[in-house]
Amino acid sequence: MAGDVNTFTATGTIVTQPTLVNIKNNKQLLVFRIRCIEEFLRPNGDPACHENFFTIEVLGKNAYKYADTLKKGYRYSFYGYLRSDEIDGLERTRARCYQILDHK
Repeated sequence: MAGDVNTFTATGTIVTQPTLVNIKNNKQLLVFRIRCIEEFLRPNGDPACHENFFTIEVLGKNAYKYADTLKKGYRYSFYGYLRSDEIDGLERTRARCYQILDHK
């Protein structure tokens, strides 16, 4: 039986200011939200779009690296995996990214 695959790839615009948050063992997590616009055609052929918002987390050394370079309002390409946890009885899913590239 093949193993599961968990990958996240998106291109979008940062819509909240990237913020470093303290976590366990004196480490920090960089957290921000992105907007990805999904474009599609309605059944009648008219073009339409839908805004999707995703929470992005960056851990470890990359958190410090990207904290100094990422800017709200700019487009980037994001690569990582999805993480889901139950917090206070609610399922919370976000993307943990290990690579972020300028989207020019």
